[in-house]
Amino acid sequence: MLRSEHLRVWFTPQRRFIISCAALDRLAGRPIGTLSRFLDREKHVTLTYGTGLADYYPFLALLGYQPPKDTDTSETGESST
Repeated sequence: MLRSEHLRVWFTPQRRFIISCAALDRLAGRPIGTLSRFLDREKHVTLTYGTGLADYYPFLALLGYQPPKDTDTSETGESST
């Protein structure tokens, strides 16, 4: 499972109700609406630090999110071994 898919699965409807995507956007330095559009599959966000999901990881970790260690590390499906 790609990290992007893992994050979408982690954001259950209950978590989306409690966690403010706009606040995470502000903390990550991303335009407001980026994360919510990504979760709704309206926007593709890369995994490159400085331009993508990696900007959110420090703040998501505070909320309990941990990407699985055996997951793909890229959107191309390359395994992290």
